[in-house]
Amino acid sequence: MGKKTATGTSDEGSGPPRLTKEDLDRIARTLPAFLKNSAASAVLLADKNGRILVQEGSSSNLGGETISAMVVESFEPHERLSGILGKAGFSSIYHQEGRDNLQISMVDKENVLLVVFSDKTTLGMVRLYSHAVSAKLAVLFEDIRRRRA
Repeated sequence: MGKKTATGTSDEGSGPPRLTKEDLDRIARTLPAFLKNSAASAVLLADKNGRILVQEGSSSNLGGETISAMVVESFEPHERLSGILGKAGFSSIYHQEGRDNLQISMVDKENVLLVVFSDKTTLGMVRLYSHAVSAKLAVLFEDIRRRRA
């Protein structure tokens, strides 16, 4: 699959900021090291609308836009559950199907990181590096928003 980037769109003043090619390149540069360190097979960064912003790595089971839209929607019931439990919200979700795994992490209020990995790596390793790359991405998005303001 390799690297994929796409420009994000939004109305001025609401939703995710409009991303330029330079923004996407800055974001994409954070992902190869993440894949190497976490031993994941693929990583996607999607906005809250399910649009893939950046994609790196490969996975035969990756459905691109369809999977990102479904994953973003999966946070809604978790947000309701966290409200019932009196919690601030869940920052990540983990799914396992046989030897295929999916770690989904909120980067910020607008973006989600999807990590595909096999049983050859551990969830702990993926969570550790997902947390670190999500923090880096959140700083990049904040910088983009600040420059657009």
